[in-house]
Amino acid sequence: MTHLFDANALIALGWPAHEHHEIMQSWFARHARRGWSTCALTQAAFVRIVSQPAFAGRPLSVGEVAAMLTAAIRSGVKLLTFEAGIRHLLATEAERERHLTVMA
Repeated sequence: MTHLFDANALIALGWPAHEHHEIMQSWFARHARRGWSTCALTQAAFVRIVSQPAFAGRPLSVGEVAAMLTAAIRSGVKLLTFEAGIRHLLATEAERERHLTVMA
């Protein structure tokens, strides 16, 4: 069964200071090979929350956070969307090409 992560689970997986980081790392090590996924809303929430200085304790650019997200979600799945603005969540044009299809 594939699990669809909510924003908190995705943040816990990718953020070592998160209170549930070790639990998510352990779950991920045991279950990720069975499948896991995120969606655009979860990814946008991850970028929005983690890029806030109050969360990270220091300012992180959206590009830095998007790069962290991209490293975490390289699963061979490409997001299909009509939302052209979502392109800015990915750090480089190469990542946009690899992970995103924007419908005109």
